[in-house]
Amino acid sequence: MSGWGFETDEDYQRDLDWADAFVTKEVEPLDLVVAHGYDMADPVRQALIPPLQAQVRERGLWACHLGPQLGGPGYGQVKLALLNEILGRSAWGPIV
Repeated sequence: MSGWGFETDEDYQRDLDWADAFVTKEVEPLDLVVAHGYDMADPVRQALIPPLQAQVRERGLWACHLGPQLGGPGYGQVKLALLNEILGRSAWGPIV
């Protein structure tokens, strides 16, 4: 009888590794310069966040919580938990 493996599939692990590096290099620094990430009138926010969102879209990691019928990849709870562990390091991770 084999037990349940706790390994992340290789393809998704590559996405997690990319997200980890991206959050470290691009998103965490926003915590120091963007005062109100949800203020669409903030010119600093408008200059910095949309280009990062475009990179996330290009990587196929945009709207991961949504099913394919709504335009997302439809990740389940485990994949979302692994990704949110990384995104949660920055106040602006969830909006990027």
